[in-house]
Amino acid sequence: MLRSEELIEAPSWVEFNQNAQAGTPWQSSLRDFSYAGYRFSNAPLPQLDDWQSIDVTDYGAIPDDGLFDDTAIRAAIEAAESSNGPVVIDFPAGRFLVADEANAKSPIEVNRGYIVFRGVGAHDNGTEIFADWSGGENDEGVPTDGGPWRFIFRPENRTTETITILIEGVRKGERVVTVDDASQLTPGDSVDLVYNDSQSREANFPGLEFNSAWNSSNKGIRSFEKHIISRVIGNQVVFENPVQLNIELDTGYARLETHPHISEVGIIGIRFSSDWANHPDTFSHHKNAVVDYAWNAVLFENVRDSWIRDTEFRDWNQGLAIDRSIAITVKDVEFSGKPGHSSYYARYSYGTLFENCLNTASHWHAAGMRWSTTSTVFKNCTLGEKSVDCHGYHPYANLLDNVTKGNFTRNGGAKSAYPNSGPDLTFWNFEKAGETRSNYDFWNPTQQPLYTYARPLFIGFSSPGKTVGFANEGLDELREQQPYPQSLFEAQLQMRRYGAYHSASSFVSNHPPVHANNLNPSVYWESSHAGLGQWIMTDLGTPYEVLGVYLAFEEMNIEKLRVEIWDDSSWQKAWEGEVSEQEALQLYFDSKANTRKLRMTVTSMKQGHESEPLRIRSFKALQHLDTSSSSEINFSRQGNGNTTWSLIVREGSDPAIYAPSVFESKDLRGWIELNPEATFDLDTNSWTLPIARPVEATFWRGNRNPGN
Repeated sequence: MLRSEELIEAPSWVEFNQNAQAGTPWQSSLRDFSYAGYRFSNAPLPQLDDWQSIDVTDYGAIPDDGLFDDTAIRAAIEAAESSNGPVVIDFPAGRFLVADEANAKSPIEVNRGYIVFRGVGAHDNGTEIFADWSGGENDEGVPTDGGPWRFIFRPENRTTETITILIEGVRKGERVVTVDDASQLTPGDSVDLVYNDSQSREANFPGLEFNSAWNSSNKGIRSFEKHIISRVIGNQVVFENPVQLNIELDTGYARLETHPHISEVGIIGIRFSSDWANHPDTFSHHKNAVVDYAWNAVLFENVRDSWIRDTEFRDWNQGLAIDRSIAITVKDVEFSGKPGHSSYYARYSYGTLFENCLNTASHWHAAGMRWSTTSTVFKNCTLGEKSVDCHGYHPYANLLDNVTKGNFTRNGGAKSAYPNSGPDLTFWNFEKAGETRSNYDFWNPTQQPLYTYARPLFIGFSSPGKTVGFANEGLDELREQQPYPQSLFEAQLQMRRYGAYHSASSFVSNHPPVHANNLNPSVYWESSHAGLGQWIMTDLGTPYEVLGVYLAFEEMNIEKLRVEIWDDSSWQKAWEGEVSEQEALQLYFDSKANTRKLRMTVTSMKQGHESEPLRIRSFKALQHLDTSSSSEINFSRQGNGNTTWSLIVREGSDPAIYAPSVFESKDLRGWIELNPEATFDLDTNSWTLPIARPVEATFWRGNRNPGN
């Protein structure tokens, strides 16, 4: 089949925003996947400029000397763990050797937070760490068994304890749980929401028949969801991140457990390689323990708010595992060299973001979701014509977003661990390749195919050159078409953080459309083409009454522009004309418009600037707030997150736009919560506070992210 290049709006996207606005996220086909990545993608990865730096060579690890460096690397780690504050352990260019006979069975561990391994790059002239022995050798030094993970980041104490039990059920998408005793819970804590009960089967797999050999047949789905606490109000606990499955307590119980962890650890700019490259055996799935598990590179276990970027894993049986962790980013990582068992996966984790990951080694298992992991996002990843790996014991609510060259036929897990995936496995803009099967029945408990998914969701699925049939899918929307938004994760994240989603006709990579959405005056959207005909669009999610638009320019090179509004079927002109020389403009429509999307298109560039791109710092819909007949302002949470407002305030009918001191340069959500007169109503999800005087305000929607 040939795919259309025209963007078509996904009905499921519209439905998602309607339910978010209504506060009924459990009714959406789509889950909210925006809580993935380092600090739930609310902050960029650290630059480390103010971290203490120690050089591994000062502890005896010398590159390219042919000597093993395990002892020296451990000494550098010990020094870092003994110091105060965050530490970068720097590895210069060259090849370091680890895992000689004496150290083969002993992994190199980091057990304290705020420690980062940093090389000079994973390229040929960069930093390489080579593992010689696997740790699975016999007395003659011949590999016969699996080995340990070579590098492990985890706390020494990983013992969990029950804190309290839930006394009310939870619907997926909600962030508030009611517990028996919240006295031991504190904002900022991360906890494990544990739930495993037979009742969970019908609550999360309604109407599906199970094979009696599956553990889930009588035990139901199991949850080990990691959550970060935002607030505690009485015996109600507000999480930053949403619960991703339905919890019913008629027959069983759910509990909150401690989640011991380390935070702010990372790996940057290193190539990890191993002697699997020189082993005479070749990979065949489950041929023996050596080909499956001998050389294993990096494990993050019980880790929070951490990252791996600009790294390569070359010649490994298993490359990378994220286990029992929350809010992790793995970005710009390649799995290369000799094929092995698995490239990368998350297990028992919440919110792992794998972005720009390549499986050029064609490992048997590509993008992996295992054992109750949820909210994993695979964004812009290439699977090397290998299979998605839903590895049983019920991973659920995971997203493959703009993933290419993948298929479904090599999922893992024993039959007792079926189904391979639980509910809400979502394929957004997914391209199938590398497998000849043309028909997939995703739920057949008799035949038990290796792609037993509970009603998977497909939006924009494509299979170039082949017609593919589905059965027992949950959604098959926009087949062989490009869905709008192109990235579900990016759109949900912008909507949560900024109250709108921005897209554009074109952009250069370091100046994307979100830069005109994020209220940061130091960044801007830049088109990749000359300005004439270029456009930028803001999507508010649901219709609002709009007065006009606000524009701020990095460079004012536009002569004329047009603003259009979407009326649910076509674009309608709302404003058109010549614009002034100002760096910031408020363009008001002749009449108010009720709309969900607005688009600005350049119709003429200034003379002498025709070949220049557009550079726009802000494009916002202007909305209206009138408190002239009220003595208080009410700010309501929109669906899954808080709404705050960035305001341009004016009094009465005065057209001058300014900010009274009560609002000036404030993050209103933070200001409201700190205001002793403000009250929060958990039932209506709103803040209320008295105001000193009536005001009118033209505003744009701001940050909807609780905990920011």
